[in-house]
Amino acid sequence: MAEPRAITEREVRRLAREGTKVIDIRGAIVTPGARSAARELGLLLTGPDTPTSMIGMRAFEPRRLKETTIALGCDAKGGAIKDAVATRLYELKHTVIDLAKGVAPPTESPDVALAVAREVAGERAPFGIIIDGTGISACIAANKVKGIRAALCHDVTSAISAREHSDANVLCLAGTLIGPRQALAVVETFLSKEFAAARYASRLARLLEIDAER
Repeated sequence: MAEPRAITEREVRRLAREGTKVIDIRGAIVTPGARSAARELGLLLTGPDTPTSMIGMRAFEPRRLKETTIALGCDAKGGAIKDAVATRLYELKHTVIDLAKGVAPPTESPDVALAVAREVAGERAPFGIIIDGTGISACIAANKVKGIRAALCHDVTSAISAREHSDANVLCLAGTLIGPRQALAVVETFLSKEFAAARYASRLARLLEIDAER
């Protein structure tokens, strides 16, 4: 029996560049990243529901997010995404510590990351979100702060893993690599998931041990 074809995020983006608006997914395995990209790019996936990982199915279940406080910062390359994220967070009734609106807001990516990370480490916000060009320098800088577990996420699958597997408390986004709709999907997924302690407690314990060695 032939294996079902897989539709990946890369293929969805390729088809979008070629002008495709509708993708027939009958009989295919559609990855979570592919579904996320289709949402971002406005592509329609048609056909009966097909085999998809349980992670992908959970990611798009309608779910009310618990209201919380979030420290939010960005550099110049993350401004547009940050505005969209802030608007959505306010719509969801979260309290936002908008570090981009201070009297002298940090503008360099590492400084933005440190400002957000310190809000979380100081327990003034349970979560932080940092948006810069690629998310890389922000993630590196944030993880220099004790108590921070920052994760760079480009799609809902990585956002789920960050929260459920490692109890990440800071989300880093690449403002030049993903669009606003994709960013919102990642943010909402990140904030809706909880740490899967029953399975990953030992991993978190090891991360905390490493953190304590600083």
